[in-house]
Amino acid sequence: MNSKEIKEKIKSLKKLYDEEKFDEAHAESESFVLELFKEKKYKDIVEVDKKLESVPIIFEVAYSYSEMGDENKAEEIYETILSFPGEENNSAILNNLSNIKKTKGKIKEAFDLIQKAKKKDAKDEIIDRNYQNLLGIINEQEAIEQNYKNAVSLIQKENDFVIGKLKNFFTNIKKESGLKNNQIAIPNWKFKVLMGTDDQKAESLKKQWIEKGYIRKTSQRVDNFVPVYEINCHIEKAIEKAQNTKINKKWIDGFENIDILKLEKIGYFEILPRIRKINKKFKFLLERDFNELTFNYLVGNEKSVIVLAGSLIEAVLIYHCEKKKVKKINYQIQNKAIQKDLYDCDLGDLLNYFEQGKIMSDLFVHLGNISRIHRNFIHPGKEIREFEKLDQSKSDLCYISAVEIIKKLI
Repeated sequence: MNSKEIKEKIKSLKKLYDEEKFDEAHAESESFVLELFKEKKYKDIVEVDKKLESVPIIFEVAYSYSEMGDENKAEEIYETILSFPGEENNSAILNNLSNIKKTKGKIKEAFDLIQKAKKKDAKDEIIDRNYQNLLGIINEQEAIEQNYKNAVSLIQKENDFVIGKLKNFFTNIKKESGLKNNQIAIPNWKFKVLMGTDDQKAESLKKQWIEKGYIRKTSQRVDNFVPVYEINCHIEKAIEKAQNTKINKKWIDGFENIDILKLEKIGYFEILPRIRKINKKFKFLLERDFNELTFNYLVGNEKSVIVLAGSLIEAVLIYHCEKKKVKKINYQIQNKAIQKDLYDCDLGDLLNYFEQGKIMSDLFVHLGNISRIHRNFIHPGKEIREFEKLDQSKSDLCYISAVEIIKKLI
């Protein structure tokens, strides 16, 4: 059928539609499309479908649209045909629609369709080949996804430097116009820009990230030169979680500060034997408090040192009073006499008693240091209101004062 005959036929079919002879027009249109399809005149079939109002929705029309590069229209027609009663398991349509879905990257949908086609026509070589191809893609995607998920656990082990470079990379990569479906072409020189580092570190980090599954180098290349990388979509959230669950750097530095030489320098091994020689009633309490005080002092927990120093010295003063057979504490405040049982006293009561009784005046400097610092920082409201800074120097004063008082009283 030549071009002139095709045009004449379209003209005659239009006339039938205009005369509202729809059944006749429909039947002749289908016969016309089938005749053109035998001659592989796909372009003419598409032209007929566009010019006539009631071309049958059949396989040949969808196939022709696909051959002419209009996958969207072909997909629409194939899906419509599958919705017709008795056509839901048409293996040819299932196969062709699967191919369109695959081209669009809808691999899961494509595989579901080809599975149905294979179940219907297991011996068809084309269907089997397409099935095996999609099965391979599905298996590969599952392996990649599993690798991506495994990579999440590795983020927790990364140091701050690597986490920082990963954050830079993900922040910058999202600004790139070429990023699509988590894939983007990246020339080698650009990694240092995206990471914010030098050439050597960028190359090292890139290799590590590929090995760990943070990014993946695909088989694709742009302009046969620039590699296309896929970004692990799970990593950005893992970075945020890792930062929220990181061990406090101060703690790590503090742990590293604990060693024999440091303990010797601050007098730990001198004080501990003294405490262990006292009676059982106080030994456990004082040894526990002294160990906790020392630990917190070495790891740099300033407020903990102040609180523990006050508590420890309170216990030491009670121990000293009991050893001296003192059961009642007496002192005055604004000419008012105060008397308390020894075990009802707090640090303030004991300090007043020691000061007014002029007991061991050579310790007043150390007692005063602990009293003042303890009083100013034990209550948050006072610390906030007076804007006094809690720092290492105050922690030092409290620890040293506690050690000197223990040396004197035990």
